[in-house]
Amino acid sequence: MKSVEGEDLLWGADAITRFVNELSATKRTRKQVYNLIAKKHLPARHIGSQLLASKKKIRDHLEGLLDGAIAPRDPREPAPLSRPRRTARARRAR
Repeated sequence: MKSVEGEDLLWGADAITRFVNELSATKRTRKQVYNLIAKKHLPARHIGSQLLASKKKIRDHLEGLLDGAIAPRDPREPAPLSRPRRTARARRAR
């Protein structure tokens, strides 16, 4: 059986939102999906200005949450930053 890699990819927030809503009983809006991705609750990434996600990775991630294999992040814990924040002193020095 041949598998076409492009069939597994979801390009854009609308496609990701539709796929998440197909899998989940709780319907999510586009903004909620953006927030889930920003907080690393959904496996996706930006390619330029487009969001890109894999159907298989999202399905595995959501099943892992239901099975308890993936522990949800504590909401009181700050979201991981992509780069360290600069202090006010470092910003003024520029």
